[in-house]
Amino acid sequence: MIINFKFSFIAVFFLLFFRNGSSQIVYNYQELDNFISKAIQDFEVPGLSVGIIKDGEVVFNQSFGYRSNSTREAVTSETVFGIASCSKAFTAACMAILVDEGLLNWDDRVIDHYPEFQMNDPYITSEMRIQDLLCHRSGLQTFDGDLLWYGTNYGREEVVKRIRNREISSSFRSEFGYQNVMFIAAGEVIKKVSGKAWDEFVKERIFNPLEMNSTTTTNSTFTKDMDIALPHIAGKPLDFINYDNCGPAASINTSVDDFLQWVKLMLGKGVFDNDTIFSKDQYYALTTPYTLINAGPGETVGGTHFYTYGLGWFMFDYDGRKIIQHGGGLPGFHSKIAFIPEENTGFIIIANQVSGLVEAVYKEILDLYLKRFRKGLGHPIFGK
Repeated sequence: MIINFKFSFIAVFFLLFFRNGSSQIVYNYQELDNFISKAIQDFEVPGLSVGIIKDGEVVFNQSFGYRSNSTREAVTSETVFGIASCSKAFTAACMAILVDEGLLNWDDRVIDHYPEFQMNDPYITSEMRIQDLLCHRSGLQTFDGDLLWYGTNYGREEVVKRIRNREISSSFRSEFGYQNVMFIAAGEVIKKVSGKAWDEFVKERIFNPLEMNSTTTTNSTFTKDMDIALPHIAGKPLDFINYDNCGPAASINTSVDDFLQWVKLMLGKGVFDNDTIFSKDQYYALTTPYTLINAGPGETVGGTHFYTYGLGWFMFDYDGRKIIQHGGGLPGFHSKIAFIPEENTGFIIIANQVSGLVEAVYKEILDLYLKRFRKGLGHPIFGK
């Protein structure tokens, strides 16, 4: 009886503790700050901003280094960086808004809304659906068509028009091929359906209600007196390169303060401060796997077993959790955004030089919340 009593007491204790005490975990954000401060020196990156939201609260918002190695002006939480392909999720969310309003459906044919759209294969032209534009399964290879917009004077419509001359490399929907031009085409669909250019639509329907007041879809209006991070390569500042012609794929510029508002919206599954930007149904449409990506053998305990792409988002499993994330990279800018829905956590990292630093900080933050045992930090509740 004594043994049973002790066993029952311990069982009840653990049940109550893990039920009510798990939310009392204390995370060592000072240790994270120290890690980043050292890492930015080790990787020789000029500037960096990092923000984390946990359980609805901003628990970490720190900036490091310089806007420019020439002027040595400090990066702040309001410093604007280019976020490159992290722009894609905004475009997908714009589509979700239009779906909510009944102006299109995910499985609508692209040509029914954008008759000028054409691929090299007539079958793909006829069968390409709205969702196909956003999940990298068009039959084109990764980065096919990028030289149509990078460093050219072609407008978005002309870029999409010229992709019809690019030969298809794989069968439709059979392989993952990372595509910027298809997202540019998605922006043209938004224009056709809403009557507003993608830039105007995303500002009106996302930036403004989220109070992302420093966020832009172009760098053409930047001036020297603005709180702007300059792009760098090998520590040397560059002039800005204009990316207006790939806008829906990669042209958004934002600060850590503004970007955290977007994190808050995604953690709210489309709701921001009681304002529904898009429905929960559309949130799940955006974060449902559509295209499989090779994740390797998937035989490591606590590792990754599956890797997929949804609508504007990569998804994979890590230490038993679903990770929703996207990265962005253009000459002189590097970014990362990630969510761990089961931990009610999301975070962003933005830097003004491409390097391994962003991925290092990204993994460190994931491990802060997930791999607490394996890092030698002891039990997350009971300590070392």
